[in-house]
Amino acid sequence: MANLIIADDDPEILALLELLLSRNHTIRTANDGLQALQLAEAESPDLALLDYHMPKLDGIVLAKKCNDRKIPFMFITAESEWSAVQNIISLGALGYLLKPFTPQRCITTVDEALRLASERAQHSAASS
Repeated sequence: MANLIIADDDPEILALLELLLSRNHTIRTANDGLQALQLAEAESPDLALLDYHMPKLDGIVLAKKCNDRKIPFMFITAESEWSAVQNIISLGALGYLLKPFTPQRCITTVDEALRLASERAQHSAASS
């Protein structure tokens, strides 16, 4: 069971993600980027799911702060423009979930991001 932080300013998306993912994971939610950063610093999650656009601290800035703290992250976004996808990839995201999404796509995408986070952690430990 992984510890996840989900950050989105849409309460319906937060509730849906919590419903879909809480069967297999421990979930903490944040409705803005600043709250998400505070949770991430306090709890060191296995994965942070970040909305691309949020108040107080947007997903891009939050992703950079996650990188600085070695917190694995992925994006939840309605941004489908190629430039946004390139930006997400260049920030080091382990994946992205495009809104709207199906329950199966959500679970599969999060599971894949967790697998990649685990592999990245093992690789880091082996090279230390």
